[in-house]
Amino acid sequence: MFRRLKLLSLSVVVVLALAGCFGTQTAVDEGLIYSVGNGKIEIKPRLKYELMLSLHVLRTAEDHHQLFIPWAQEMRQSLSEKTLQQATTLIDTYHESQLASILADYVGEDSIEGITAYIEADRGGKLKQAASRNRKALKAAFDIEPHEIDTFAADFFRRYYDEGFGKLWEQEHKQLVHSDAEKMAKELEKLDFSITEYMEQFTGRKFDNSSKIILYPSSFSRPQHAYGFTENGVKVFLYKIDKGITSLIASGFHELLHSLIDGWEKPQRIKKIIKKLAKQELFEKTCQELKKSYGYPVGPLEEQLVHSMARYMLYKKGYIDDKQTRRGSYGPYEDALYDVLFDKYDSFENVDDYIYYALSNIKVVGEGKEARFEYIKQ
Repeated sequence: MFRRLKLLSLSVVVVLALAGCFGTQTAVDEGLIYSVGNGKIEIKPRLKYELMLSLHVLRTAEDHHQLFIPWAQEMRQSLSEKTLQQATTLIDTYHESQLASILADYVGEDSIEGITAYIEADRGGKLKQAASRNRKALKAAFDIEPHEIDTFAADFFRRYYDEGFGKLWEQEHKQLVHSDAEKMAKELEKLDFSITEYMEQFTGRKFDNSSKIILYPSSFSRPQHAYGFTENGVKVFLYKIDKGITSLIASGFHELLHSLIDGWEKPQRIKKIIKKLAKQELFEKTCQELKKSYGYPVGPLEEQLVHSMARYMLYKKGYIDDKQTRRGSYGPYEDALYDVLFDKYDSFENVDDYIYYALSNIKVVGEGKEARFEYIKQ
């Protein structure tokens, strides 16, 4: 039976994390928490990530979030010209996950007052230090200096909330997020396996620190997209609401795999393969979209490794069939990874040996327009 904890207070050390560097402070977690599996899973319906992710929806509703077009249109009418322009510039300059990371460790009052006070405090001055490393970009985008970043950011998000977001959040999205949290808590309580324990068995690796995970339901997450963070050392992932338990488990497998296989690219035998693969014209061509978010070549390669393994784990747990496993592939290289997974994965003792085998045995076959990736069985 899951526990519904109201106004749970936990003394914690909070580490603000924009680009991985902020100060520390003591805070209290105030808000509704659903506790599942003897506390191993917590679901927190909260404002903090929704506030940040909504900036991407506001900017790209017509392209990526068509169900949110009415919301975006109302927001654009509600926001002042200044706030709307700054919102656009922010999301054009930073990925929404970078903005969300500002509040990754915030566990205080679930309100715009608590959030903006946390940003403005910038304890230790780490936000200013991060801004100093990008002084020219900051000046060009917002005409401010690094020492002004904490006040600027707090003021912007306060205006963004007061002028439009807050009203729509209270009217609709807050209830959607809270309702889905309760629904998914009931579904997770029915699971006959531990998400983290299964992932450790699957990979042959162990998670650092606690096996506890925290879930944040999101109405503003991109379709078919999730986000992973840590909250004071505890693993966190966001999931898209109204997609059901299979989608939630898929998000968890994917986001947690990134941290679980951390360092996979460091062995010399892997570095040699990546260096060679990076020069492959076909691989670079198929990674054009991924490069925008993940750099090149390690980021796009890791994303395809993680995505394919997460889908394969869903298949192994019976959530999807073999054809469904391959759906949503990033392209021909990931298609070849599925061939390796179905043929060989279960024969390896750990994920590192699988990765080396897969990267060693996916080859470019053919030339010119006929060139393609193919798994060459050994």
